[in-house]
Amino acid sequence: MLLLTEVGQEPTPCEPHTLDWAVVQRFGPQMEILEEKHFEKNEGIYVSSFVGEPFDHANPVRRVGILLAKLRRRTGATT
Repeated sequence: MLLLTEVGQEPTPCEPHTLDWAVVQRFGPQMEILEEKHFEKNEGIYVSSFVGEPFDHANPVRRVGILLAKLRRRTGATT
């Protein structure tokens, strides 16, 4: 499974939920995280995730980031 989403955005009427960096943990224990990357959102979600700069978690300024994660169902996992 590929997860590509904005993290830390303000809720809106169309998107009333805010996701944090720990969203990938919600898929466990059924899913194994194969890769997880955090990016600064400088342009659109796709450009930021494929050619963007790594998200600076040490910077305390609140801003939107991009989370890219690759997950795989664990062998023997049930739904």
